[in-house]
Amino acid sequence: MLVNTSRGAVVDGGALKKVLNEGRLAGCVLDVWENEPAIDVELLERVDIGTPHIAGYSFDGKVKGLQQVYEQVCEHFGFSRDWDGETLPKQTSGGSGAAGPDAVVSLRETIGSAYDIMVDDKALRHITHSDPEARSRYFDSLRRDYRIRREFSAFQVRPQESDLVLAQTLDALGFRVEASLVNEA
Repeated sequence: MLVNTSRGAVVDGGALKKVLNEGRLAGCVLDVWENEPAIDVELLERVDIGTPHIAGYSFDGKVKGLQQVYEQVCEHFGFSRDWDGETLPKQTSGGSGAAGPDAVVSLRETIGSAYDIMVDDKALRHITHSDPEARSRYFDSLRRDYRIRREFSAFQVRPQESDLVLAQTLDALGFRVEASLVNEA
């Protein structure tokens, strides 16, 4: 399985298409692409999941970036810091973490309620319907007009007390889980 969320040039697109065509990978997820925004549509058609380089585009990620700039400006000019970025509202809906008949299903449902990656995949795949000249503009528009998406840490989840493994897994993924559930096992 190959997952690339770093830089498009890290992976040779031509070699990746060859490996995918030969069935030598169990799966492929790309958030970054060679030659962005002029991505290889043929490669997009072969990957399992493709997103338009949005890994850092969550609301929380943008605030963290703003916080770093704020802290540097305060330090440079000697201003006191009176904002720490921790005052953001937390999500109280979505990501229930409720245990189901199968822990994997529960995990999938919790993650999916917080972030449905297939929404981004579907939007990117519309690029294949664009005129080749318009594809770069479309790719850029997916990032410029990106919806508000929160990170897992913005979601409070409460698995059933009997499902300690699910609680610990959700905690490891960054969800806010009641401490007593995480620390029990």
